[in-house]
Amino acid sequence: MKLQLALDFMSLEDSLMIVQKVEEYIDRIEAETTIILAKGNKPIRELKKHFPSKHTVANLKIIAGEKSITENAIKADGDVIIIHACVSNSTIGRKNEVTNRAQA
Repeated sequence: MKLQLALDFMSLEDSLMIVQKVEEYIDRIEAETTIILAKGNKPIRELKKHFPSKHTVANLKIIAGEKSITENAIKADGDVIIIHACVSNSTIGRKNEVTNRAQA
């Protein structure tokens, strides 16, 4: 079982400090929507830079704009993207197109 730490802090510095304290106990680091909206892709990039052995989750709560949101998360070196269950199959398909292109 994997343990994921969700960072709900608006401060990137506080987030990095918390992760540093619990790094040995967690498998994934989740940058929540609030900090991503406030700081852009910087939290994703910084988490990946400081903790390269951890999966970085970009909790972007995708409902629309899936192509550009997915492209931005990939550019920031995110490992996982969260998409809402209520979206259509075509939305998931468009997100997958972007992801597959980036992995090719």
